[in-house]
Amino acid sequence: MAGVLISKSLEKGTFTLVLLCVISSYKGVTSSVVPGERYRGPVVRVVGMIGQQQCVRECRHRPKLCRGVNYRRQELLCELVSAINKTEPKPDYVRIELDQNDVPDECMACSADDLCVTLSSKKIHCIRGMLSKCQPLHH
Repeated sequence: MAGVLISKSLEKGTFTLVLLCVISSYKGVTSSVVPGERYRGPVVRVVGMIGQQQCVRECRHRPKLCRGVNYRRQELLCELVSAINKTEPKPDYVRIELDQNDVPDECMACSADDLCVTLSSKKIHCIRGMLSKCQPLHH
């Protein structure tokens, strides 16, 4: 929420730096954050009414499915994408590429529809049936 408030008072270049720092505070999360663009897809899940940091977490929890996110701040809309090789200009979006190279081996045992979560006990588990707020897109 602080990032949204700060963004309204900062110029575009400064905001990009602040945004990159905020997102990068999640260990190994991103390799690039680009305002004004979105990935062309395929979009594999859409999550509504979610903040940008939680959007990034949704992708991180799905390492087999998600390579990056498109986030539309005005509508709190999160799009999880499985391919990040094509982009397009969209002024109301931010695209975020995730570095999924440090994914624990236990997460690779999860199916593409599972969430991979680390419990407070530091154990890693695949969680099924957590897609109530996520919907697959059919093109």
